[in-house]
Amino acid sequence: MLLQKFDFAFLITLKMNIMKTIILIVCISASILSFGQVTDIGTINMVTYDMRQLNDFRDEFRMKKVLDPDSAVLSGTPYLNPVYSPGQFVTGDNKTFVDIPLRYNVYSDNFEFERANESLILDPGKYALRVTLNDDLFIYTAYPVPGGTRNGYLEVLVEGNVTLYKRHKIIYEPPKPEAAYQDAQPGRFREVSPDYYLRIGEGELSDIPTEKALLDLFYEHSDEIKSHIKKAKLKFRKEEDLIGIIEFVNK
Repeated sequence: MLLQKFDFAFLITLKMNIMKTIILIVCISASILSFGQVTDIGTINMVTYDMRQLNDFRDEFRMKKVLDPDSAVLSGTPYLNPVYSPGQFVTGDNKTFVDIPLRYNVYSDNFEFERANESLILDPGKYALRVTLNDDLFIYTAYPVPGGTRNGYLEVLVEGNVTLYKRHKIIYEPPKPEAAYQDAQPGRFREVSPDYYLRIGEGELSDIPTEKALLDLFYEHSDEIKSHIKKAKLKFRKEEDLIGIIEFVNK
């Protein structure tokens, strides 16, 4: 009697496995047909690679939920652009992931990606070392701050023997209670002036808070640079002019 029960259970399991296999074959066939007619093995390999890459992305990355700011309570935005855009990033072991919906949270200094209508954070220290978003390149690196260094994302504005970096900055201002002659104000995110850094060759980053700090880094050519700034009517405080100065230095 026990043997009969075993055989019956085995037959049910076998039948279910056969049905799963048939369904899987049908699903794969439908997926391939949805890409149009497959004319060569290269097309199949391309589709397989894309699926494998997506699986690698899901399996390898430590993902943490993001608490999105409540727009009904907070004003402003912590994001460089709150809309997700297709981006790509390079990991520490030189893997590249492309066409990932990304956005940059400047306040928390993290890149977020979207999955199943959830915002998740890329682990920057191991994975998203170089991120390209809307044709802008960001690198995760150490940069100087008062009293030491900090790790974070800097946007690359000029690449060359002298590379110019920009640190975007957004601060959070807490809510203010109601006071005399003033209504209560919600908390808000506010963009403030960015910081700029230079790297000469493979050296360490130097901050350039003033035009003098910039010229001190190139003291041997400071007169030539000052002459160019004056002739071209460039202003150190204007980002596009600062880019022009560094491009001149790289010539």
